Amino acid sequence: MFFLASMHGCMAILDRMNLKFQYEWDDQLYLATGALALGLLVILAVTSLPSVAASMSWMEFTFVQSKLGWVTLLTAFFHVFFLGWPAIVNIRFRCYILVGGNQLSIFIPFLTILLKLPLLIPYVDKKLTLIRRGHERKTATPPAVLV
Repeated sequence: MFFLASMHGCMAILDRMNLKFQYEWDDQLYLATGALALGLLVILAVTSLPSVAASMSWMEFTFVQSKLGWVTLLTAFFHVFFLGWPAIVNIRFRCYILVGGNQLSIFIPFLTILLKLPLLIPYVDKKLTLIRRGHERKTATPPAVLV
């Protein structure tokens, strides 16, 4: 993901080098959230290296990979949202067999966020936290059978 985001950033910079026009506010938000998302991805990529992860405590590593992962996902969603928001405002989504790039760039992150939301329900989150900590469920021992 980090490699693809880096390539996307480099290609976008090269694409916009010859353009000499004023950016609108939505273009500036698009570029700003893209740069912020790439910066957050750098932090996530560096902390996922084994040598860096070994120097972090489990709580630090979990925080960076979990909470900062959410922030990165939301920032990347707003990055693509500011690119495709005119299509949302005008409600001119085309429904063909193959959908357009703007549609996919908005729907896929939105669907990811939507599918991750049930994991934030307190009961589910508590169970997942116990699993991550290595907690094992206590099984009831069957009663001894006297023969």
